[in-house]
Amino acid sequence: MVARSRHGLISASYVALLGGVWYAPQPMVRLALLGAIVIASLWASLSAYQRYHLIADTPSSAIRSAAQGYTELYGRCEPHPGTLPIGFRSGPPCVWYRYNVQRQGGSAWTPHSHGQSTDTFVLSDGTGQCVIDPDAAEVVTRHRSRWREGDFWLDVEYLAPGDNLYALGDIMSIGHHYTSTERSHEVSLLLREWKQDREGLAKRFDSDGDGQINLQEWNQARGAAEDQVDRERIDRPNDALLMRSPKGGRPYLLSNRDPKNFATRYQRWSWFHAIVFAGTSVATLVYRFS
Repeated sequence: MVARSRHGLISASYVALLGGVWYAPQPMVRLALLGAIVIASLWASLSAYQRYHLIADTPSSAIRSAAQGYTELYGRCEPHPGTLPIGFRSGPPCVWYRYNVQRQGGSAWTPHSHGQSTDTFVLSDGTGQCVIDPDAAEVVTRHRSRWREGDFWLDVEYLAPGDNLYALGDIMSIGHHYTSTERSHEVSLLLREWKQDREGLAKRFDSDGDGQINLQEWNQARGAAEDQVDRERIDRPNDALLMRSPKGGRPYLLSNRDPKNFATRYQRWSWFHAIVFAGTSVATLVYRFS
């Protein structure tokens, strides 16, 4: 099954319904199918228009000063510190993916499975970090990979680590538990920084003065790094920010496209569906009273 956007699927449904109109034997069936297109195109046009205005009119907030509630963020997406990127089967490393799998049976390909990841990841903008929960998000991405594995054809859309990410959803504050993995990651980063200053490292920890850091001295350096990391964590806030799907039916949008192009995309979809709505409405009236 080829992965498509929501509006692409709606557009495909127009073609299917018009085919039904063409081949339907009864006038009432034709009118019902035309009415379905009218309703679907009106809903799709209003939905795309709402998203266009939300993206165009909502100002982006820095994560450090972001207020809780419906908020727009822009930054870089990454896996959680100390963790590796995810991925679907042998696909590219990513922080989120959506997949469709087809299976070959004879000369035909049939749908086999589809779905998307629900793992959280981190959005960072230089002022802070926000955990992104992609569950129920409307994700638009420019990354796509397709390959074959035996009798299966895999089609995967994904967000890659380091992508610039636009995010519009509900932000809330959550208690943050400082895990041993996070602590080890921060200690390793600090030790790496110290190793780049060999002279300073030797001055602090080369107790026997031979110009080298032996295993015992390195363990002392690691203990000092752990103490420093623990002291610094005391001064940090204990809460983390989480973005999730809003309540009340408001859109939850994630995209690695440029925000201006992302807004224009919805504006064009809105125009397209509006044209379908107008044309189908006229056709319905003409057919009804002809």
